[in-house]
Amino acid sequence: MAQPLISVIIPAYKSEKTIEDCLKGACNQYATFEHEIIVVDSSPDERTADIVRKFPEVRLIRTKDRLTPGQARNYGAEHAKADYLAFTDSDTEIPSNWLEEIKKTIDRGHDLIAGAIGNSPNNDTSWSRAEYYFEFSEHSPYREEGSSWFAGSCNFICRKEPYMKAGGFPVHRGGEDVVLSSKLEKLGLKTLFNPKVVVYHQNRKAISKIRYNTVMLGKFSALFRKQGVMKNYGIINRPLICWAFIPLFTIYKVIGILRRTLGSNDPRKWELVQNFPNFFAIMMWWMTGFYIGAYGKDLDITI
Repeated sequence: MAQPLISVIIPAYKSEKTIEDCLKGACNQYATFEHEIIVVDSSPDERTADIVRKFPEVRLIRTKDRLTPGQARNYGAEHAKADYLAFTDSDTEIPSNWLEEIKKTIDRGHDLIAGAIGNSPNNDTSWSRAEYYFEFSEHSPYREEGSSWFAGSCNFICRKEPYMKAGGFPVHRGGEDVVLSSKLEKLGLKTLFNPKVVVYHQNRKAISKIRYNTVMLGKFSALFRKQGVMKNYGIINRPLICWAFIPLFTIYKVIGILRRTLGSNDPRKWELVQNFPNFFAIMMWWMTGFYIGAYGKDLDITI
């Protein structure tokens, strides 16, 4: 095999329900250039690995210890042979033109690409749609190409050299793509959002899992602001003012998501209004997590 241009890296943990669909898309690319696909699996059993082994073109890396998604991505990057790294997740579905669109964007001189994230039709429930609009509205495939303040980890493309210089993804679980994007921008890279570089994400269906994930994202959003990764508006470290500010900031976030979604060409955008009770519950969980992060212990996420 000649030197690959792009290494596709997929972290996996207990991914036996979704990894096959992901790899079918990853292995069915009509890209005419050399590329490789790496799965880093830290599952406690062989169910995910056995499915990966059905795809001989995929390089499987098994680890004894459980890895966070960030650790697994970094481990895959260390073993990658290509100059460019394309990260996606084991619960995505990948169109056959994904790698070709990445190469076209690279050829235009972009070293940090935020790909679009669509909502997979394979787990289409009212709760999964509400979670999708909450988490991925900024990377909707119905938005126009332009600059972005971060790249989502399930469709994150970067040149390997600055990625390694930045130290890769943080090891903590939650918002690691925001931290890495900030590090790379400090190295001089600019994030380009390209809606043609799209994957489709299978969002959660279980309310308990959605609640856990949303609280975690709210917590890290506050922690990032406390430690300067994101704008803190000068109040996040002032407890009394912060306590009153968080509900207002949550409303501001809701308005932003509604405006982005309803102002887009998404043919299903009005389902956000139909599912607004679920969406509102998700925002309340996010606000709870933000309170936890604002008044909780700091993490080492210095950039």
